[in-house]
Amino acid sequence: MLDGIFRENRMSFAVLAVIWVVTIAAVVVLPDTIPVHWGSDSAEPNRWGSRFEFLILPSLMTIPCLICMGVARTVKGETYGGGRSSGLFMQRVTVGLAVSFLLLEFGILILIATNL
Repeated sequence: MLDGIFRENRMSFAVLAVIWVVTIAAVVVLPDTIPVHWGSDSAEPNRWGSRFEFLILPSLMTIPCLICMGVARTVKGETYGGGRSSGLFMQRVTVGLAVSFLLLEFGILILIATNL
């Protein structure tokens, strides 16, 4: 069963793996104190925290991707609209979600780097 889920969602797993590799590399390289919150009125950070707080972000990113993978597995074989595959649609949604999270993480890393 897990082999089938991995095979069907290998692109999503690959993007999630990149997110985690980037996160772990960042945690190793970043200083002990990093900016973790920015105000809406300026680009200046208004809260500083531990570099390990950066691990929260990929954890929160992984959960919706896993949920989408489960939904894709559940609707496998079903169709919608003009007979299109619901499972394939959900797999594409999962990949898009994972890529969006990866871009978000890179953006946050750039924001952190510019405020160090």
